[in-house]
Amino acid sequence: MRLIKMFGLAVIAVAALMAFVGASSAMATPLEEVVVCKENVSPCPTGKSLGSGTVLHGELEAGTKALLLANPEILCESSTTLGTLTSPTSLAHGEITALTFGTCHTGGPTPVNCTVTVQHLNYLVKGELKSSDTGYEVLVTELGTNGKPQAKVVCGTLVECEYGAPNVLLEAEAKAGDTVLSVLQELEGKGPLCGTIAKPIWHAKYLTRCLEGGNLVGCWLTME
Repeated sequence: MRLIKMFGLAVIAVAALMAFVGASSAMATPLEEVVVCKENVSPCPTGKSLGSGTVLHGELEAGTKALLLANPEILCESSTTLGTLTSPTSLAHGEITALTFGTCHTGGPTPVNCTVTVQHLNYLVKGELKSSDTGYEVLVTELGTNGKPQAKVVCGTLVECEYGAPNVLLEAEAKAGDTVLSVLQELEGKGPLCGTIAKPIWHAKYLTRCLEGGNLVGCWLTME
């Protein structure tokens, strides 16, 4: 009787494991299916996916600023990014070739001007399906031996640090006919006392479009 019970438990355990594996396999959509599309439709209609050489341009969403540190608060009035798709098969893979931060300063009643210099460009960028299968995200990492995404921040004598992260994750949102890439990324500090400053963080929302025929047009992450 005990042997039968043990066998029954083993069968249940195997069945549960197979169900879990099956569910996981169904949830895991291959990365290769994510593309940049001229239309916000999934799957992307035939002939509407954008391929290698496509340039993507991002700028801060209207009315927003880029936050680089929470304490002391460092704000940038402008920030832009440029990327290029490099996959010959229209996948949402490429490189970030430029990232700038302008008119930066500390917060508070007596702001101090800051300079932000981005380091280690180019970066590797990949469009991915979120694990929940409900949307898309963009993962930014180092390209080859360039080093992790990082910037040097100097604000008078108050701050002189390098801040970066091995991986930067941006959420893709479709807003009013455009794509907004939203980043809320904890950073690592390098330099005297830089790692002890509370909440080093990069928080910004980038309106992102594709360059086509000299014009910026809407483009989206969708399934192939």
